[in-house]
Amino acid sequence: MTNKEIVCLFSSYFRKQLDETTTEYSIGGADTLEIIDICLTFMITKYYKKPVLFTPKLAFDIYTLAKQWKVSKLGAHKSSLEKQLCEELKKNHEDLMYVCNLLIVSEDSHFHRVENCCIATLVFYHAHDFIRIEESHPLKKRLFRQDGHVDSLMVQVKKAYALSLNTMCFLKILED
Repeated sequence: MTNKEIVCLFSSYFRKQLDETTTEYSIGGADTLEIIDICLTFMITKYYKKPVLFTPKLAFDIYTLAKQWKVSKLGAHKSSLEKQLCEELKKNHEDLMYVCNLLIVSEDSHFHRVENCCIATLVFYHAHDFIRIEESHPLKKRLFRQDGHVDSLMVQVKKAYALSLNTMCFLKILED
């Protein structure tokens, strides 16, 4: 079996893109060979190959390419990416900019579990600094962007912070 036959076997995207005469195919939307390698490996083996250096942008690019290629078991691939992002969040939880960038990527990629973990991290470790993000902050516009009926990321974090304060007050009342 040729490489072309293998990718056609595992993806309807490639079945539509490649024919008998295709000898070369340019892949758009992938900045690095690593992204292509990770997606192809998962598409063919259903095994998630962890990248050595994992960033929120890399996760976004991998997931975007996997969706474009119509990789089967995309949910499993997404879960693997989310798991690794949570591991990275655990390592980098003290870096406010990292957590903010991960929160934005998580919302854009619909990594809801990671988004919730980022909000919890911001509430627990960075609430005051996050809420005081100033007009000149490079992420301010994105953090305040509202999509339809969904609250902006800033509002979501502020609501979670308010709920945590209410919970702490309630727990203090219970102790008395």
